[in-house]
Amino acid sequence: MTTAFVSRPVPALPPERHWKNLINQSEDEALATDPNVETFTVLSYNILCEKYATEQLCEHAPASVLSWEYRKELILAEVMNYNADFLCLQEVSIAKYEDYFTPCLARKDYEGIHWPTSQGETMNGADQRQVDGCATFYKASK
Repeated sequence: MTTAFVSRPVPALPPERHWKNLINQSEDEALATDPNVETFTVLSYNILCEKYATEQLCEHAPASVLSWEYRKELILAEVMNYNADFLCLQEVSIAKYEDYFTPCLARKDYEGIHWPTSQGETMNGADQRQVDGCATFYKASK
């Protein structure tokens, strides 16, 4: 049996994001000048766990853009661009949380916690480190 490999083109960059403001400009300005108001920003982002970033599950994307080595710095740059007070990341493996996100984000004043999915309770060692879950980081100075 012969296996054919399909070369997929690298997809174009996504269009510019359009943000939805929950308050109007005058309300925003009033909050910014009120000394009694404390505000914070939250960013929620699904990083697509490495074990799900496969050509079989993401058939629209070439393998080159699915690899963790290709995506990790792009993901970090994307989430850091918003300078949010809280970063809520989904599909983060324990290994990526401990080895990549925690040290990288610590350099930017973030501390965090990781909640693995319940399947991690049945595993140990190297298998457990591949279990994904949710990671929440917050600016320690705030």
